[in-house]
Amino acid sequence: MAGDFVLKNIKVCNTEIEMLTGGSGDPLLILHGTDGSLGWLNYAKELSKHFTVYIPSHPGFGNSEKPEWIQTITDLTFFYSWLIEELQLENCNVMGFSIGGWVTAELLSVSPNLFNKAILVASAGIKPQNEDIVDIFLLTPQEVAQLMVQNASNVPEFEKVFGNTEAPSGTYYITGSTGNHNPQYIADKNRETAVRLCWKPYMFDPKLQHTLNRVNTPVQIIWGKNDAIIPSECAELFKKAIPNSKVNMINNCGHLPHMEQTSDFVKLVRNFLK
Repeated sequence: MAGDFVLKNIKVCNTEIEMLTGGSGDPLLILHGTDGSLGWLNYAKELSKHFTVYIPSHPGFGNSEKPEWIQTITDLTFFYSWLIEELQLENCNVMGFSIGGWVTAELLSVSPNLFNKAILVASAGIKPQNEDIVDIFLLTPQEVAQLMVQNASNVPEFEKVFGNTEAPSGTYYITGSTGNHNPQYIADKNRETAVRLCWKPYMFDPKLQHTLNRVNTPVQIIWGKNDAIIPSECAELFKKAIPNSKVNMINNCGHLPHMEQTSDFVKLVRNFLK
């Protein structure tokens, strides 16, 4: 039934991960950002009315296993190429948030025809020219949470996702999970894995701008105009690098357009994927 989800554990590359699945229709693979899988949020409920949605928790995030061999975004990209093959999701649609967008871009650059269509949302992976990507690893989780959105009071799901005062960033565990539900444990694990994947060079791959020019897939780039984590200028840099791409900038919105402007966000995604 649309709106509902199933949580299951799957094994890929000898690594067991958690994955949410729900809805019906063409498959849509969603790759999360540094905060981990934040559960079955409203945007996912809406999209599941039109697509079969797959939201895996990256290795090392949440209650997914943390294999020692996944040390870089390139390693994570290889993992997802294997997952896509195992689940027979070739030619599906894909959407990646932040570092999930970075993984999506890397997958596109090495396999230009892997997906039907792709969406990058506030994606890491390209270094901005005029501003810096905020070093979230030098900030407290509370500070990072406040930077994620332009105005937390206008985001209905902010309290559910970031409301834990001890460890607010990425601690919303998935209902039904049989793993560790301790918010501090989840937050620390997510942060440790994100540091390992993104630290050197910080949040970008110097070759990505050059390898994306071979991508044939239609790509939509969605960005919050007021993103305080990854400057919105990166949207245009991705557009310049990817031949068949377009940018949709959302006003009055920070780093989490799917939470801050859910209705506008879902409309953009649906119109692009139809």
